[in-house]
Amino acid sequence: MPDVEDVEQLQAVFGEADTDDDGLLSLGEVQADLPGITESQFVMLDLNTDGGLSTEELQQFIDENAPLPPSCCASTKGYIRQSFTDLLGDLLLMALALGSLLALSRMRRIP
Repeated sequence: MPDVEDVEQLQAVFGEADTDDDGLLSLGEVQADLPGITESQFVMLDLNTDGGLSTEELQQFIDENAPLPPSCCASTKGYIRQSFTDLLGDLLLMALALGSLLALSRMRRIP
């Protein structure tokens, strides 16, 4: 599988790499900029199997394979990557917030 960084680099120089100006990158054009890309990796990137890579195909690969940033409850496209301790921490924070709201609401009711 190609590295996300390589694909991002390829996307950044797409216009220069597309030497025949057809809006697609051929295997030869890709290998001119990234010699380490194999034919099988190129085929993995060519989602519509038309023999060329478009900017949309490159972006889709980046979107689907870029690592998630570290954050509380980070999720994209249905994938949740967090540990059990992160979940417990989130639950504790929610319980504290709800407890605080409950205490405040009871304080306002007392005459």
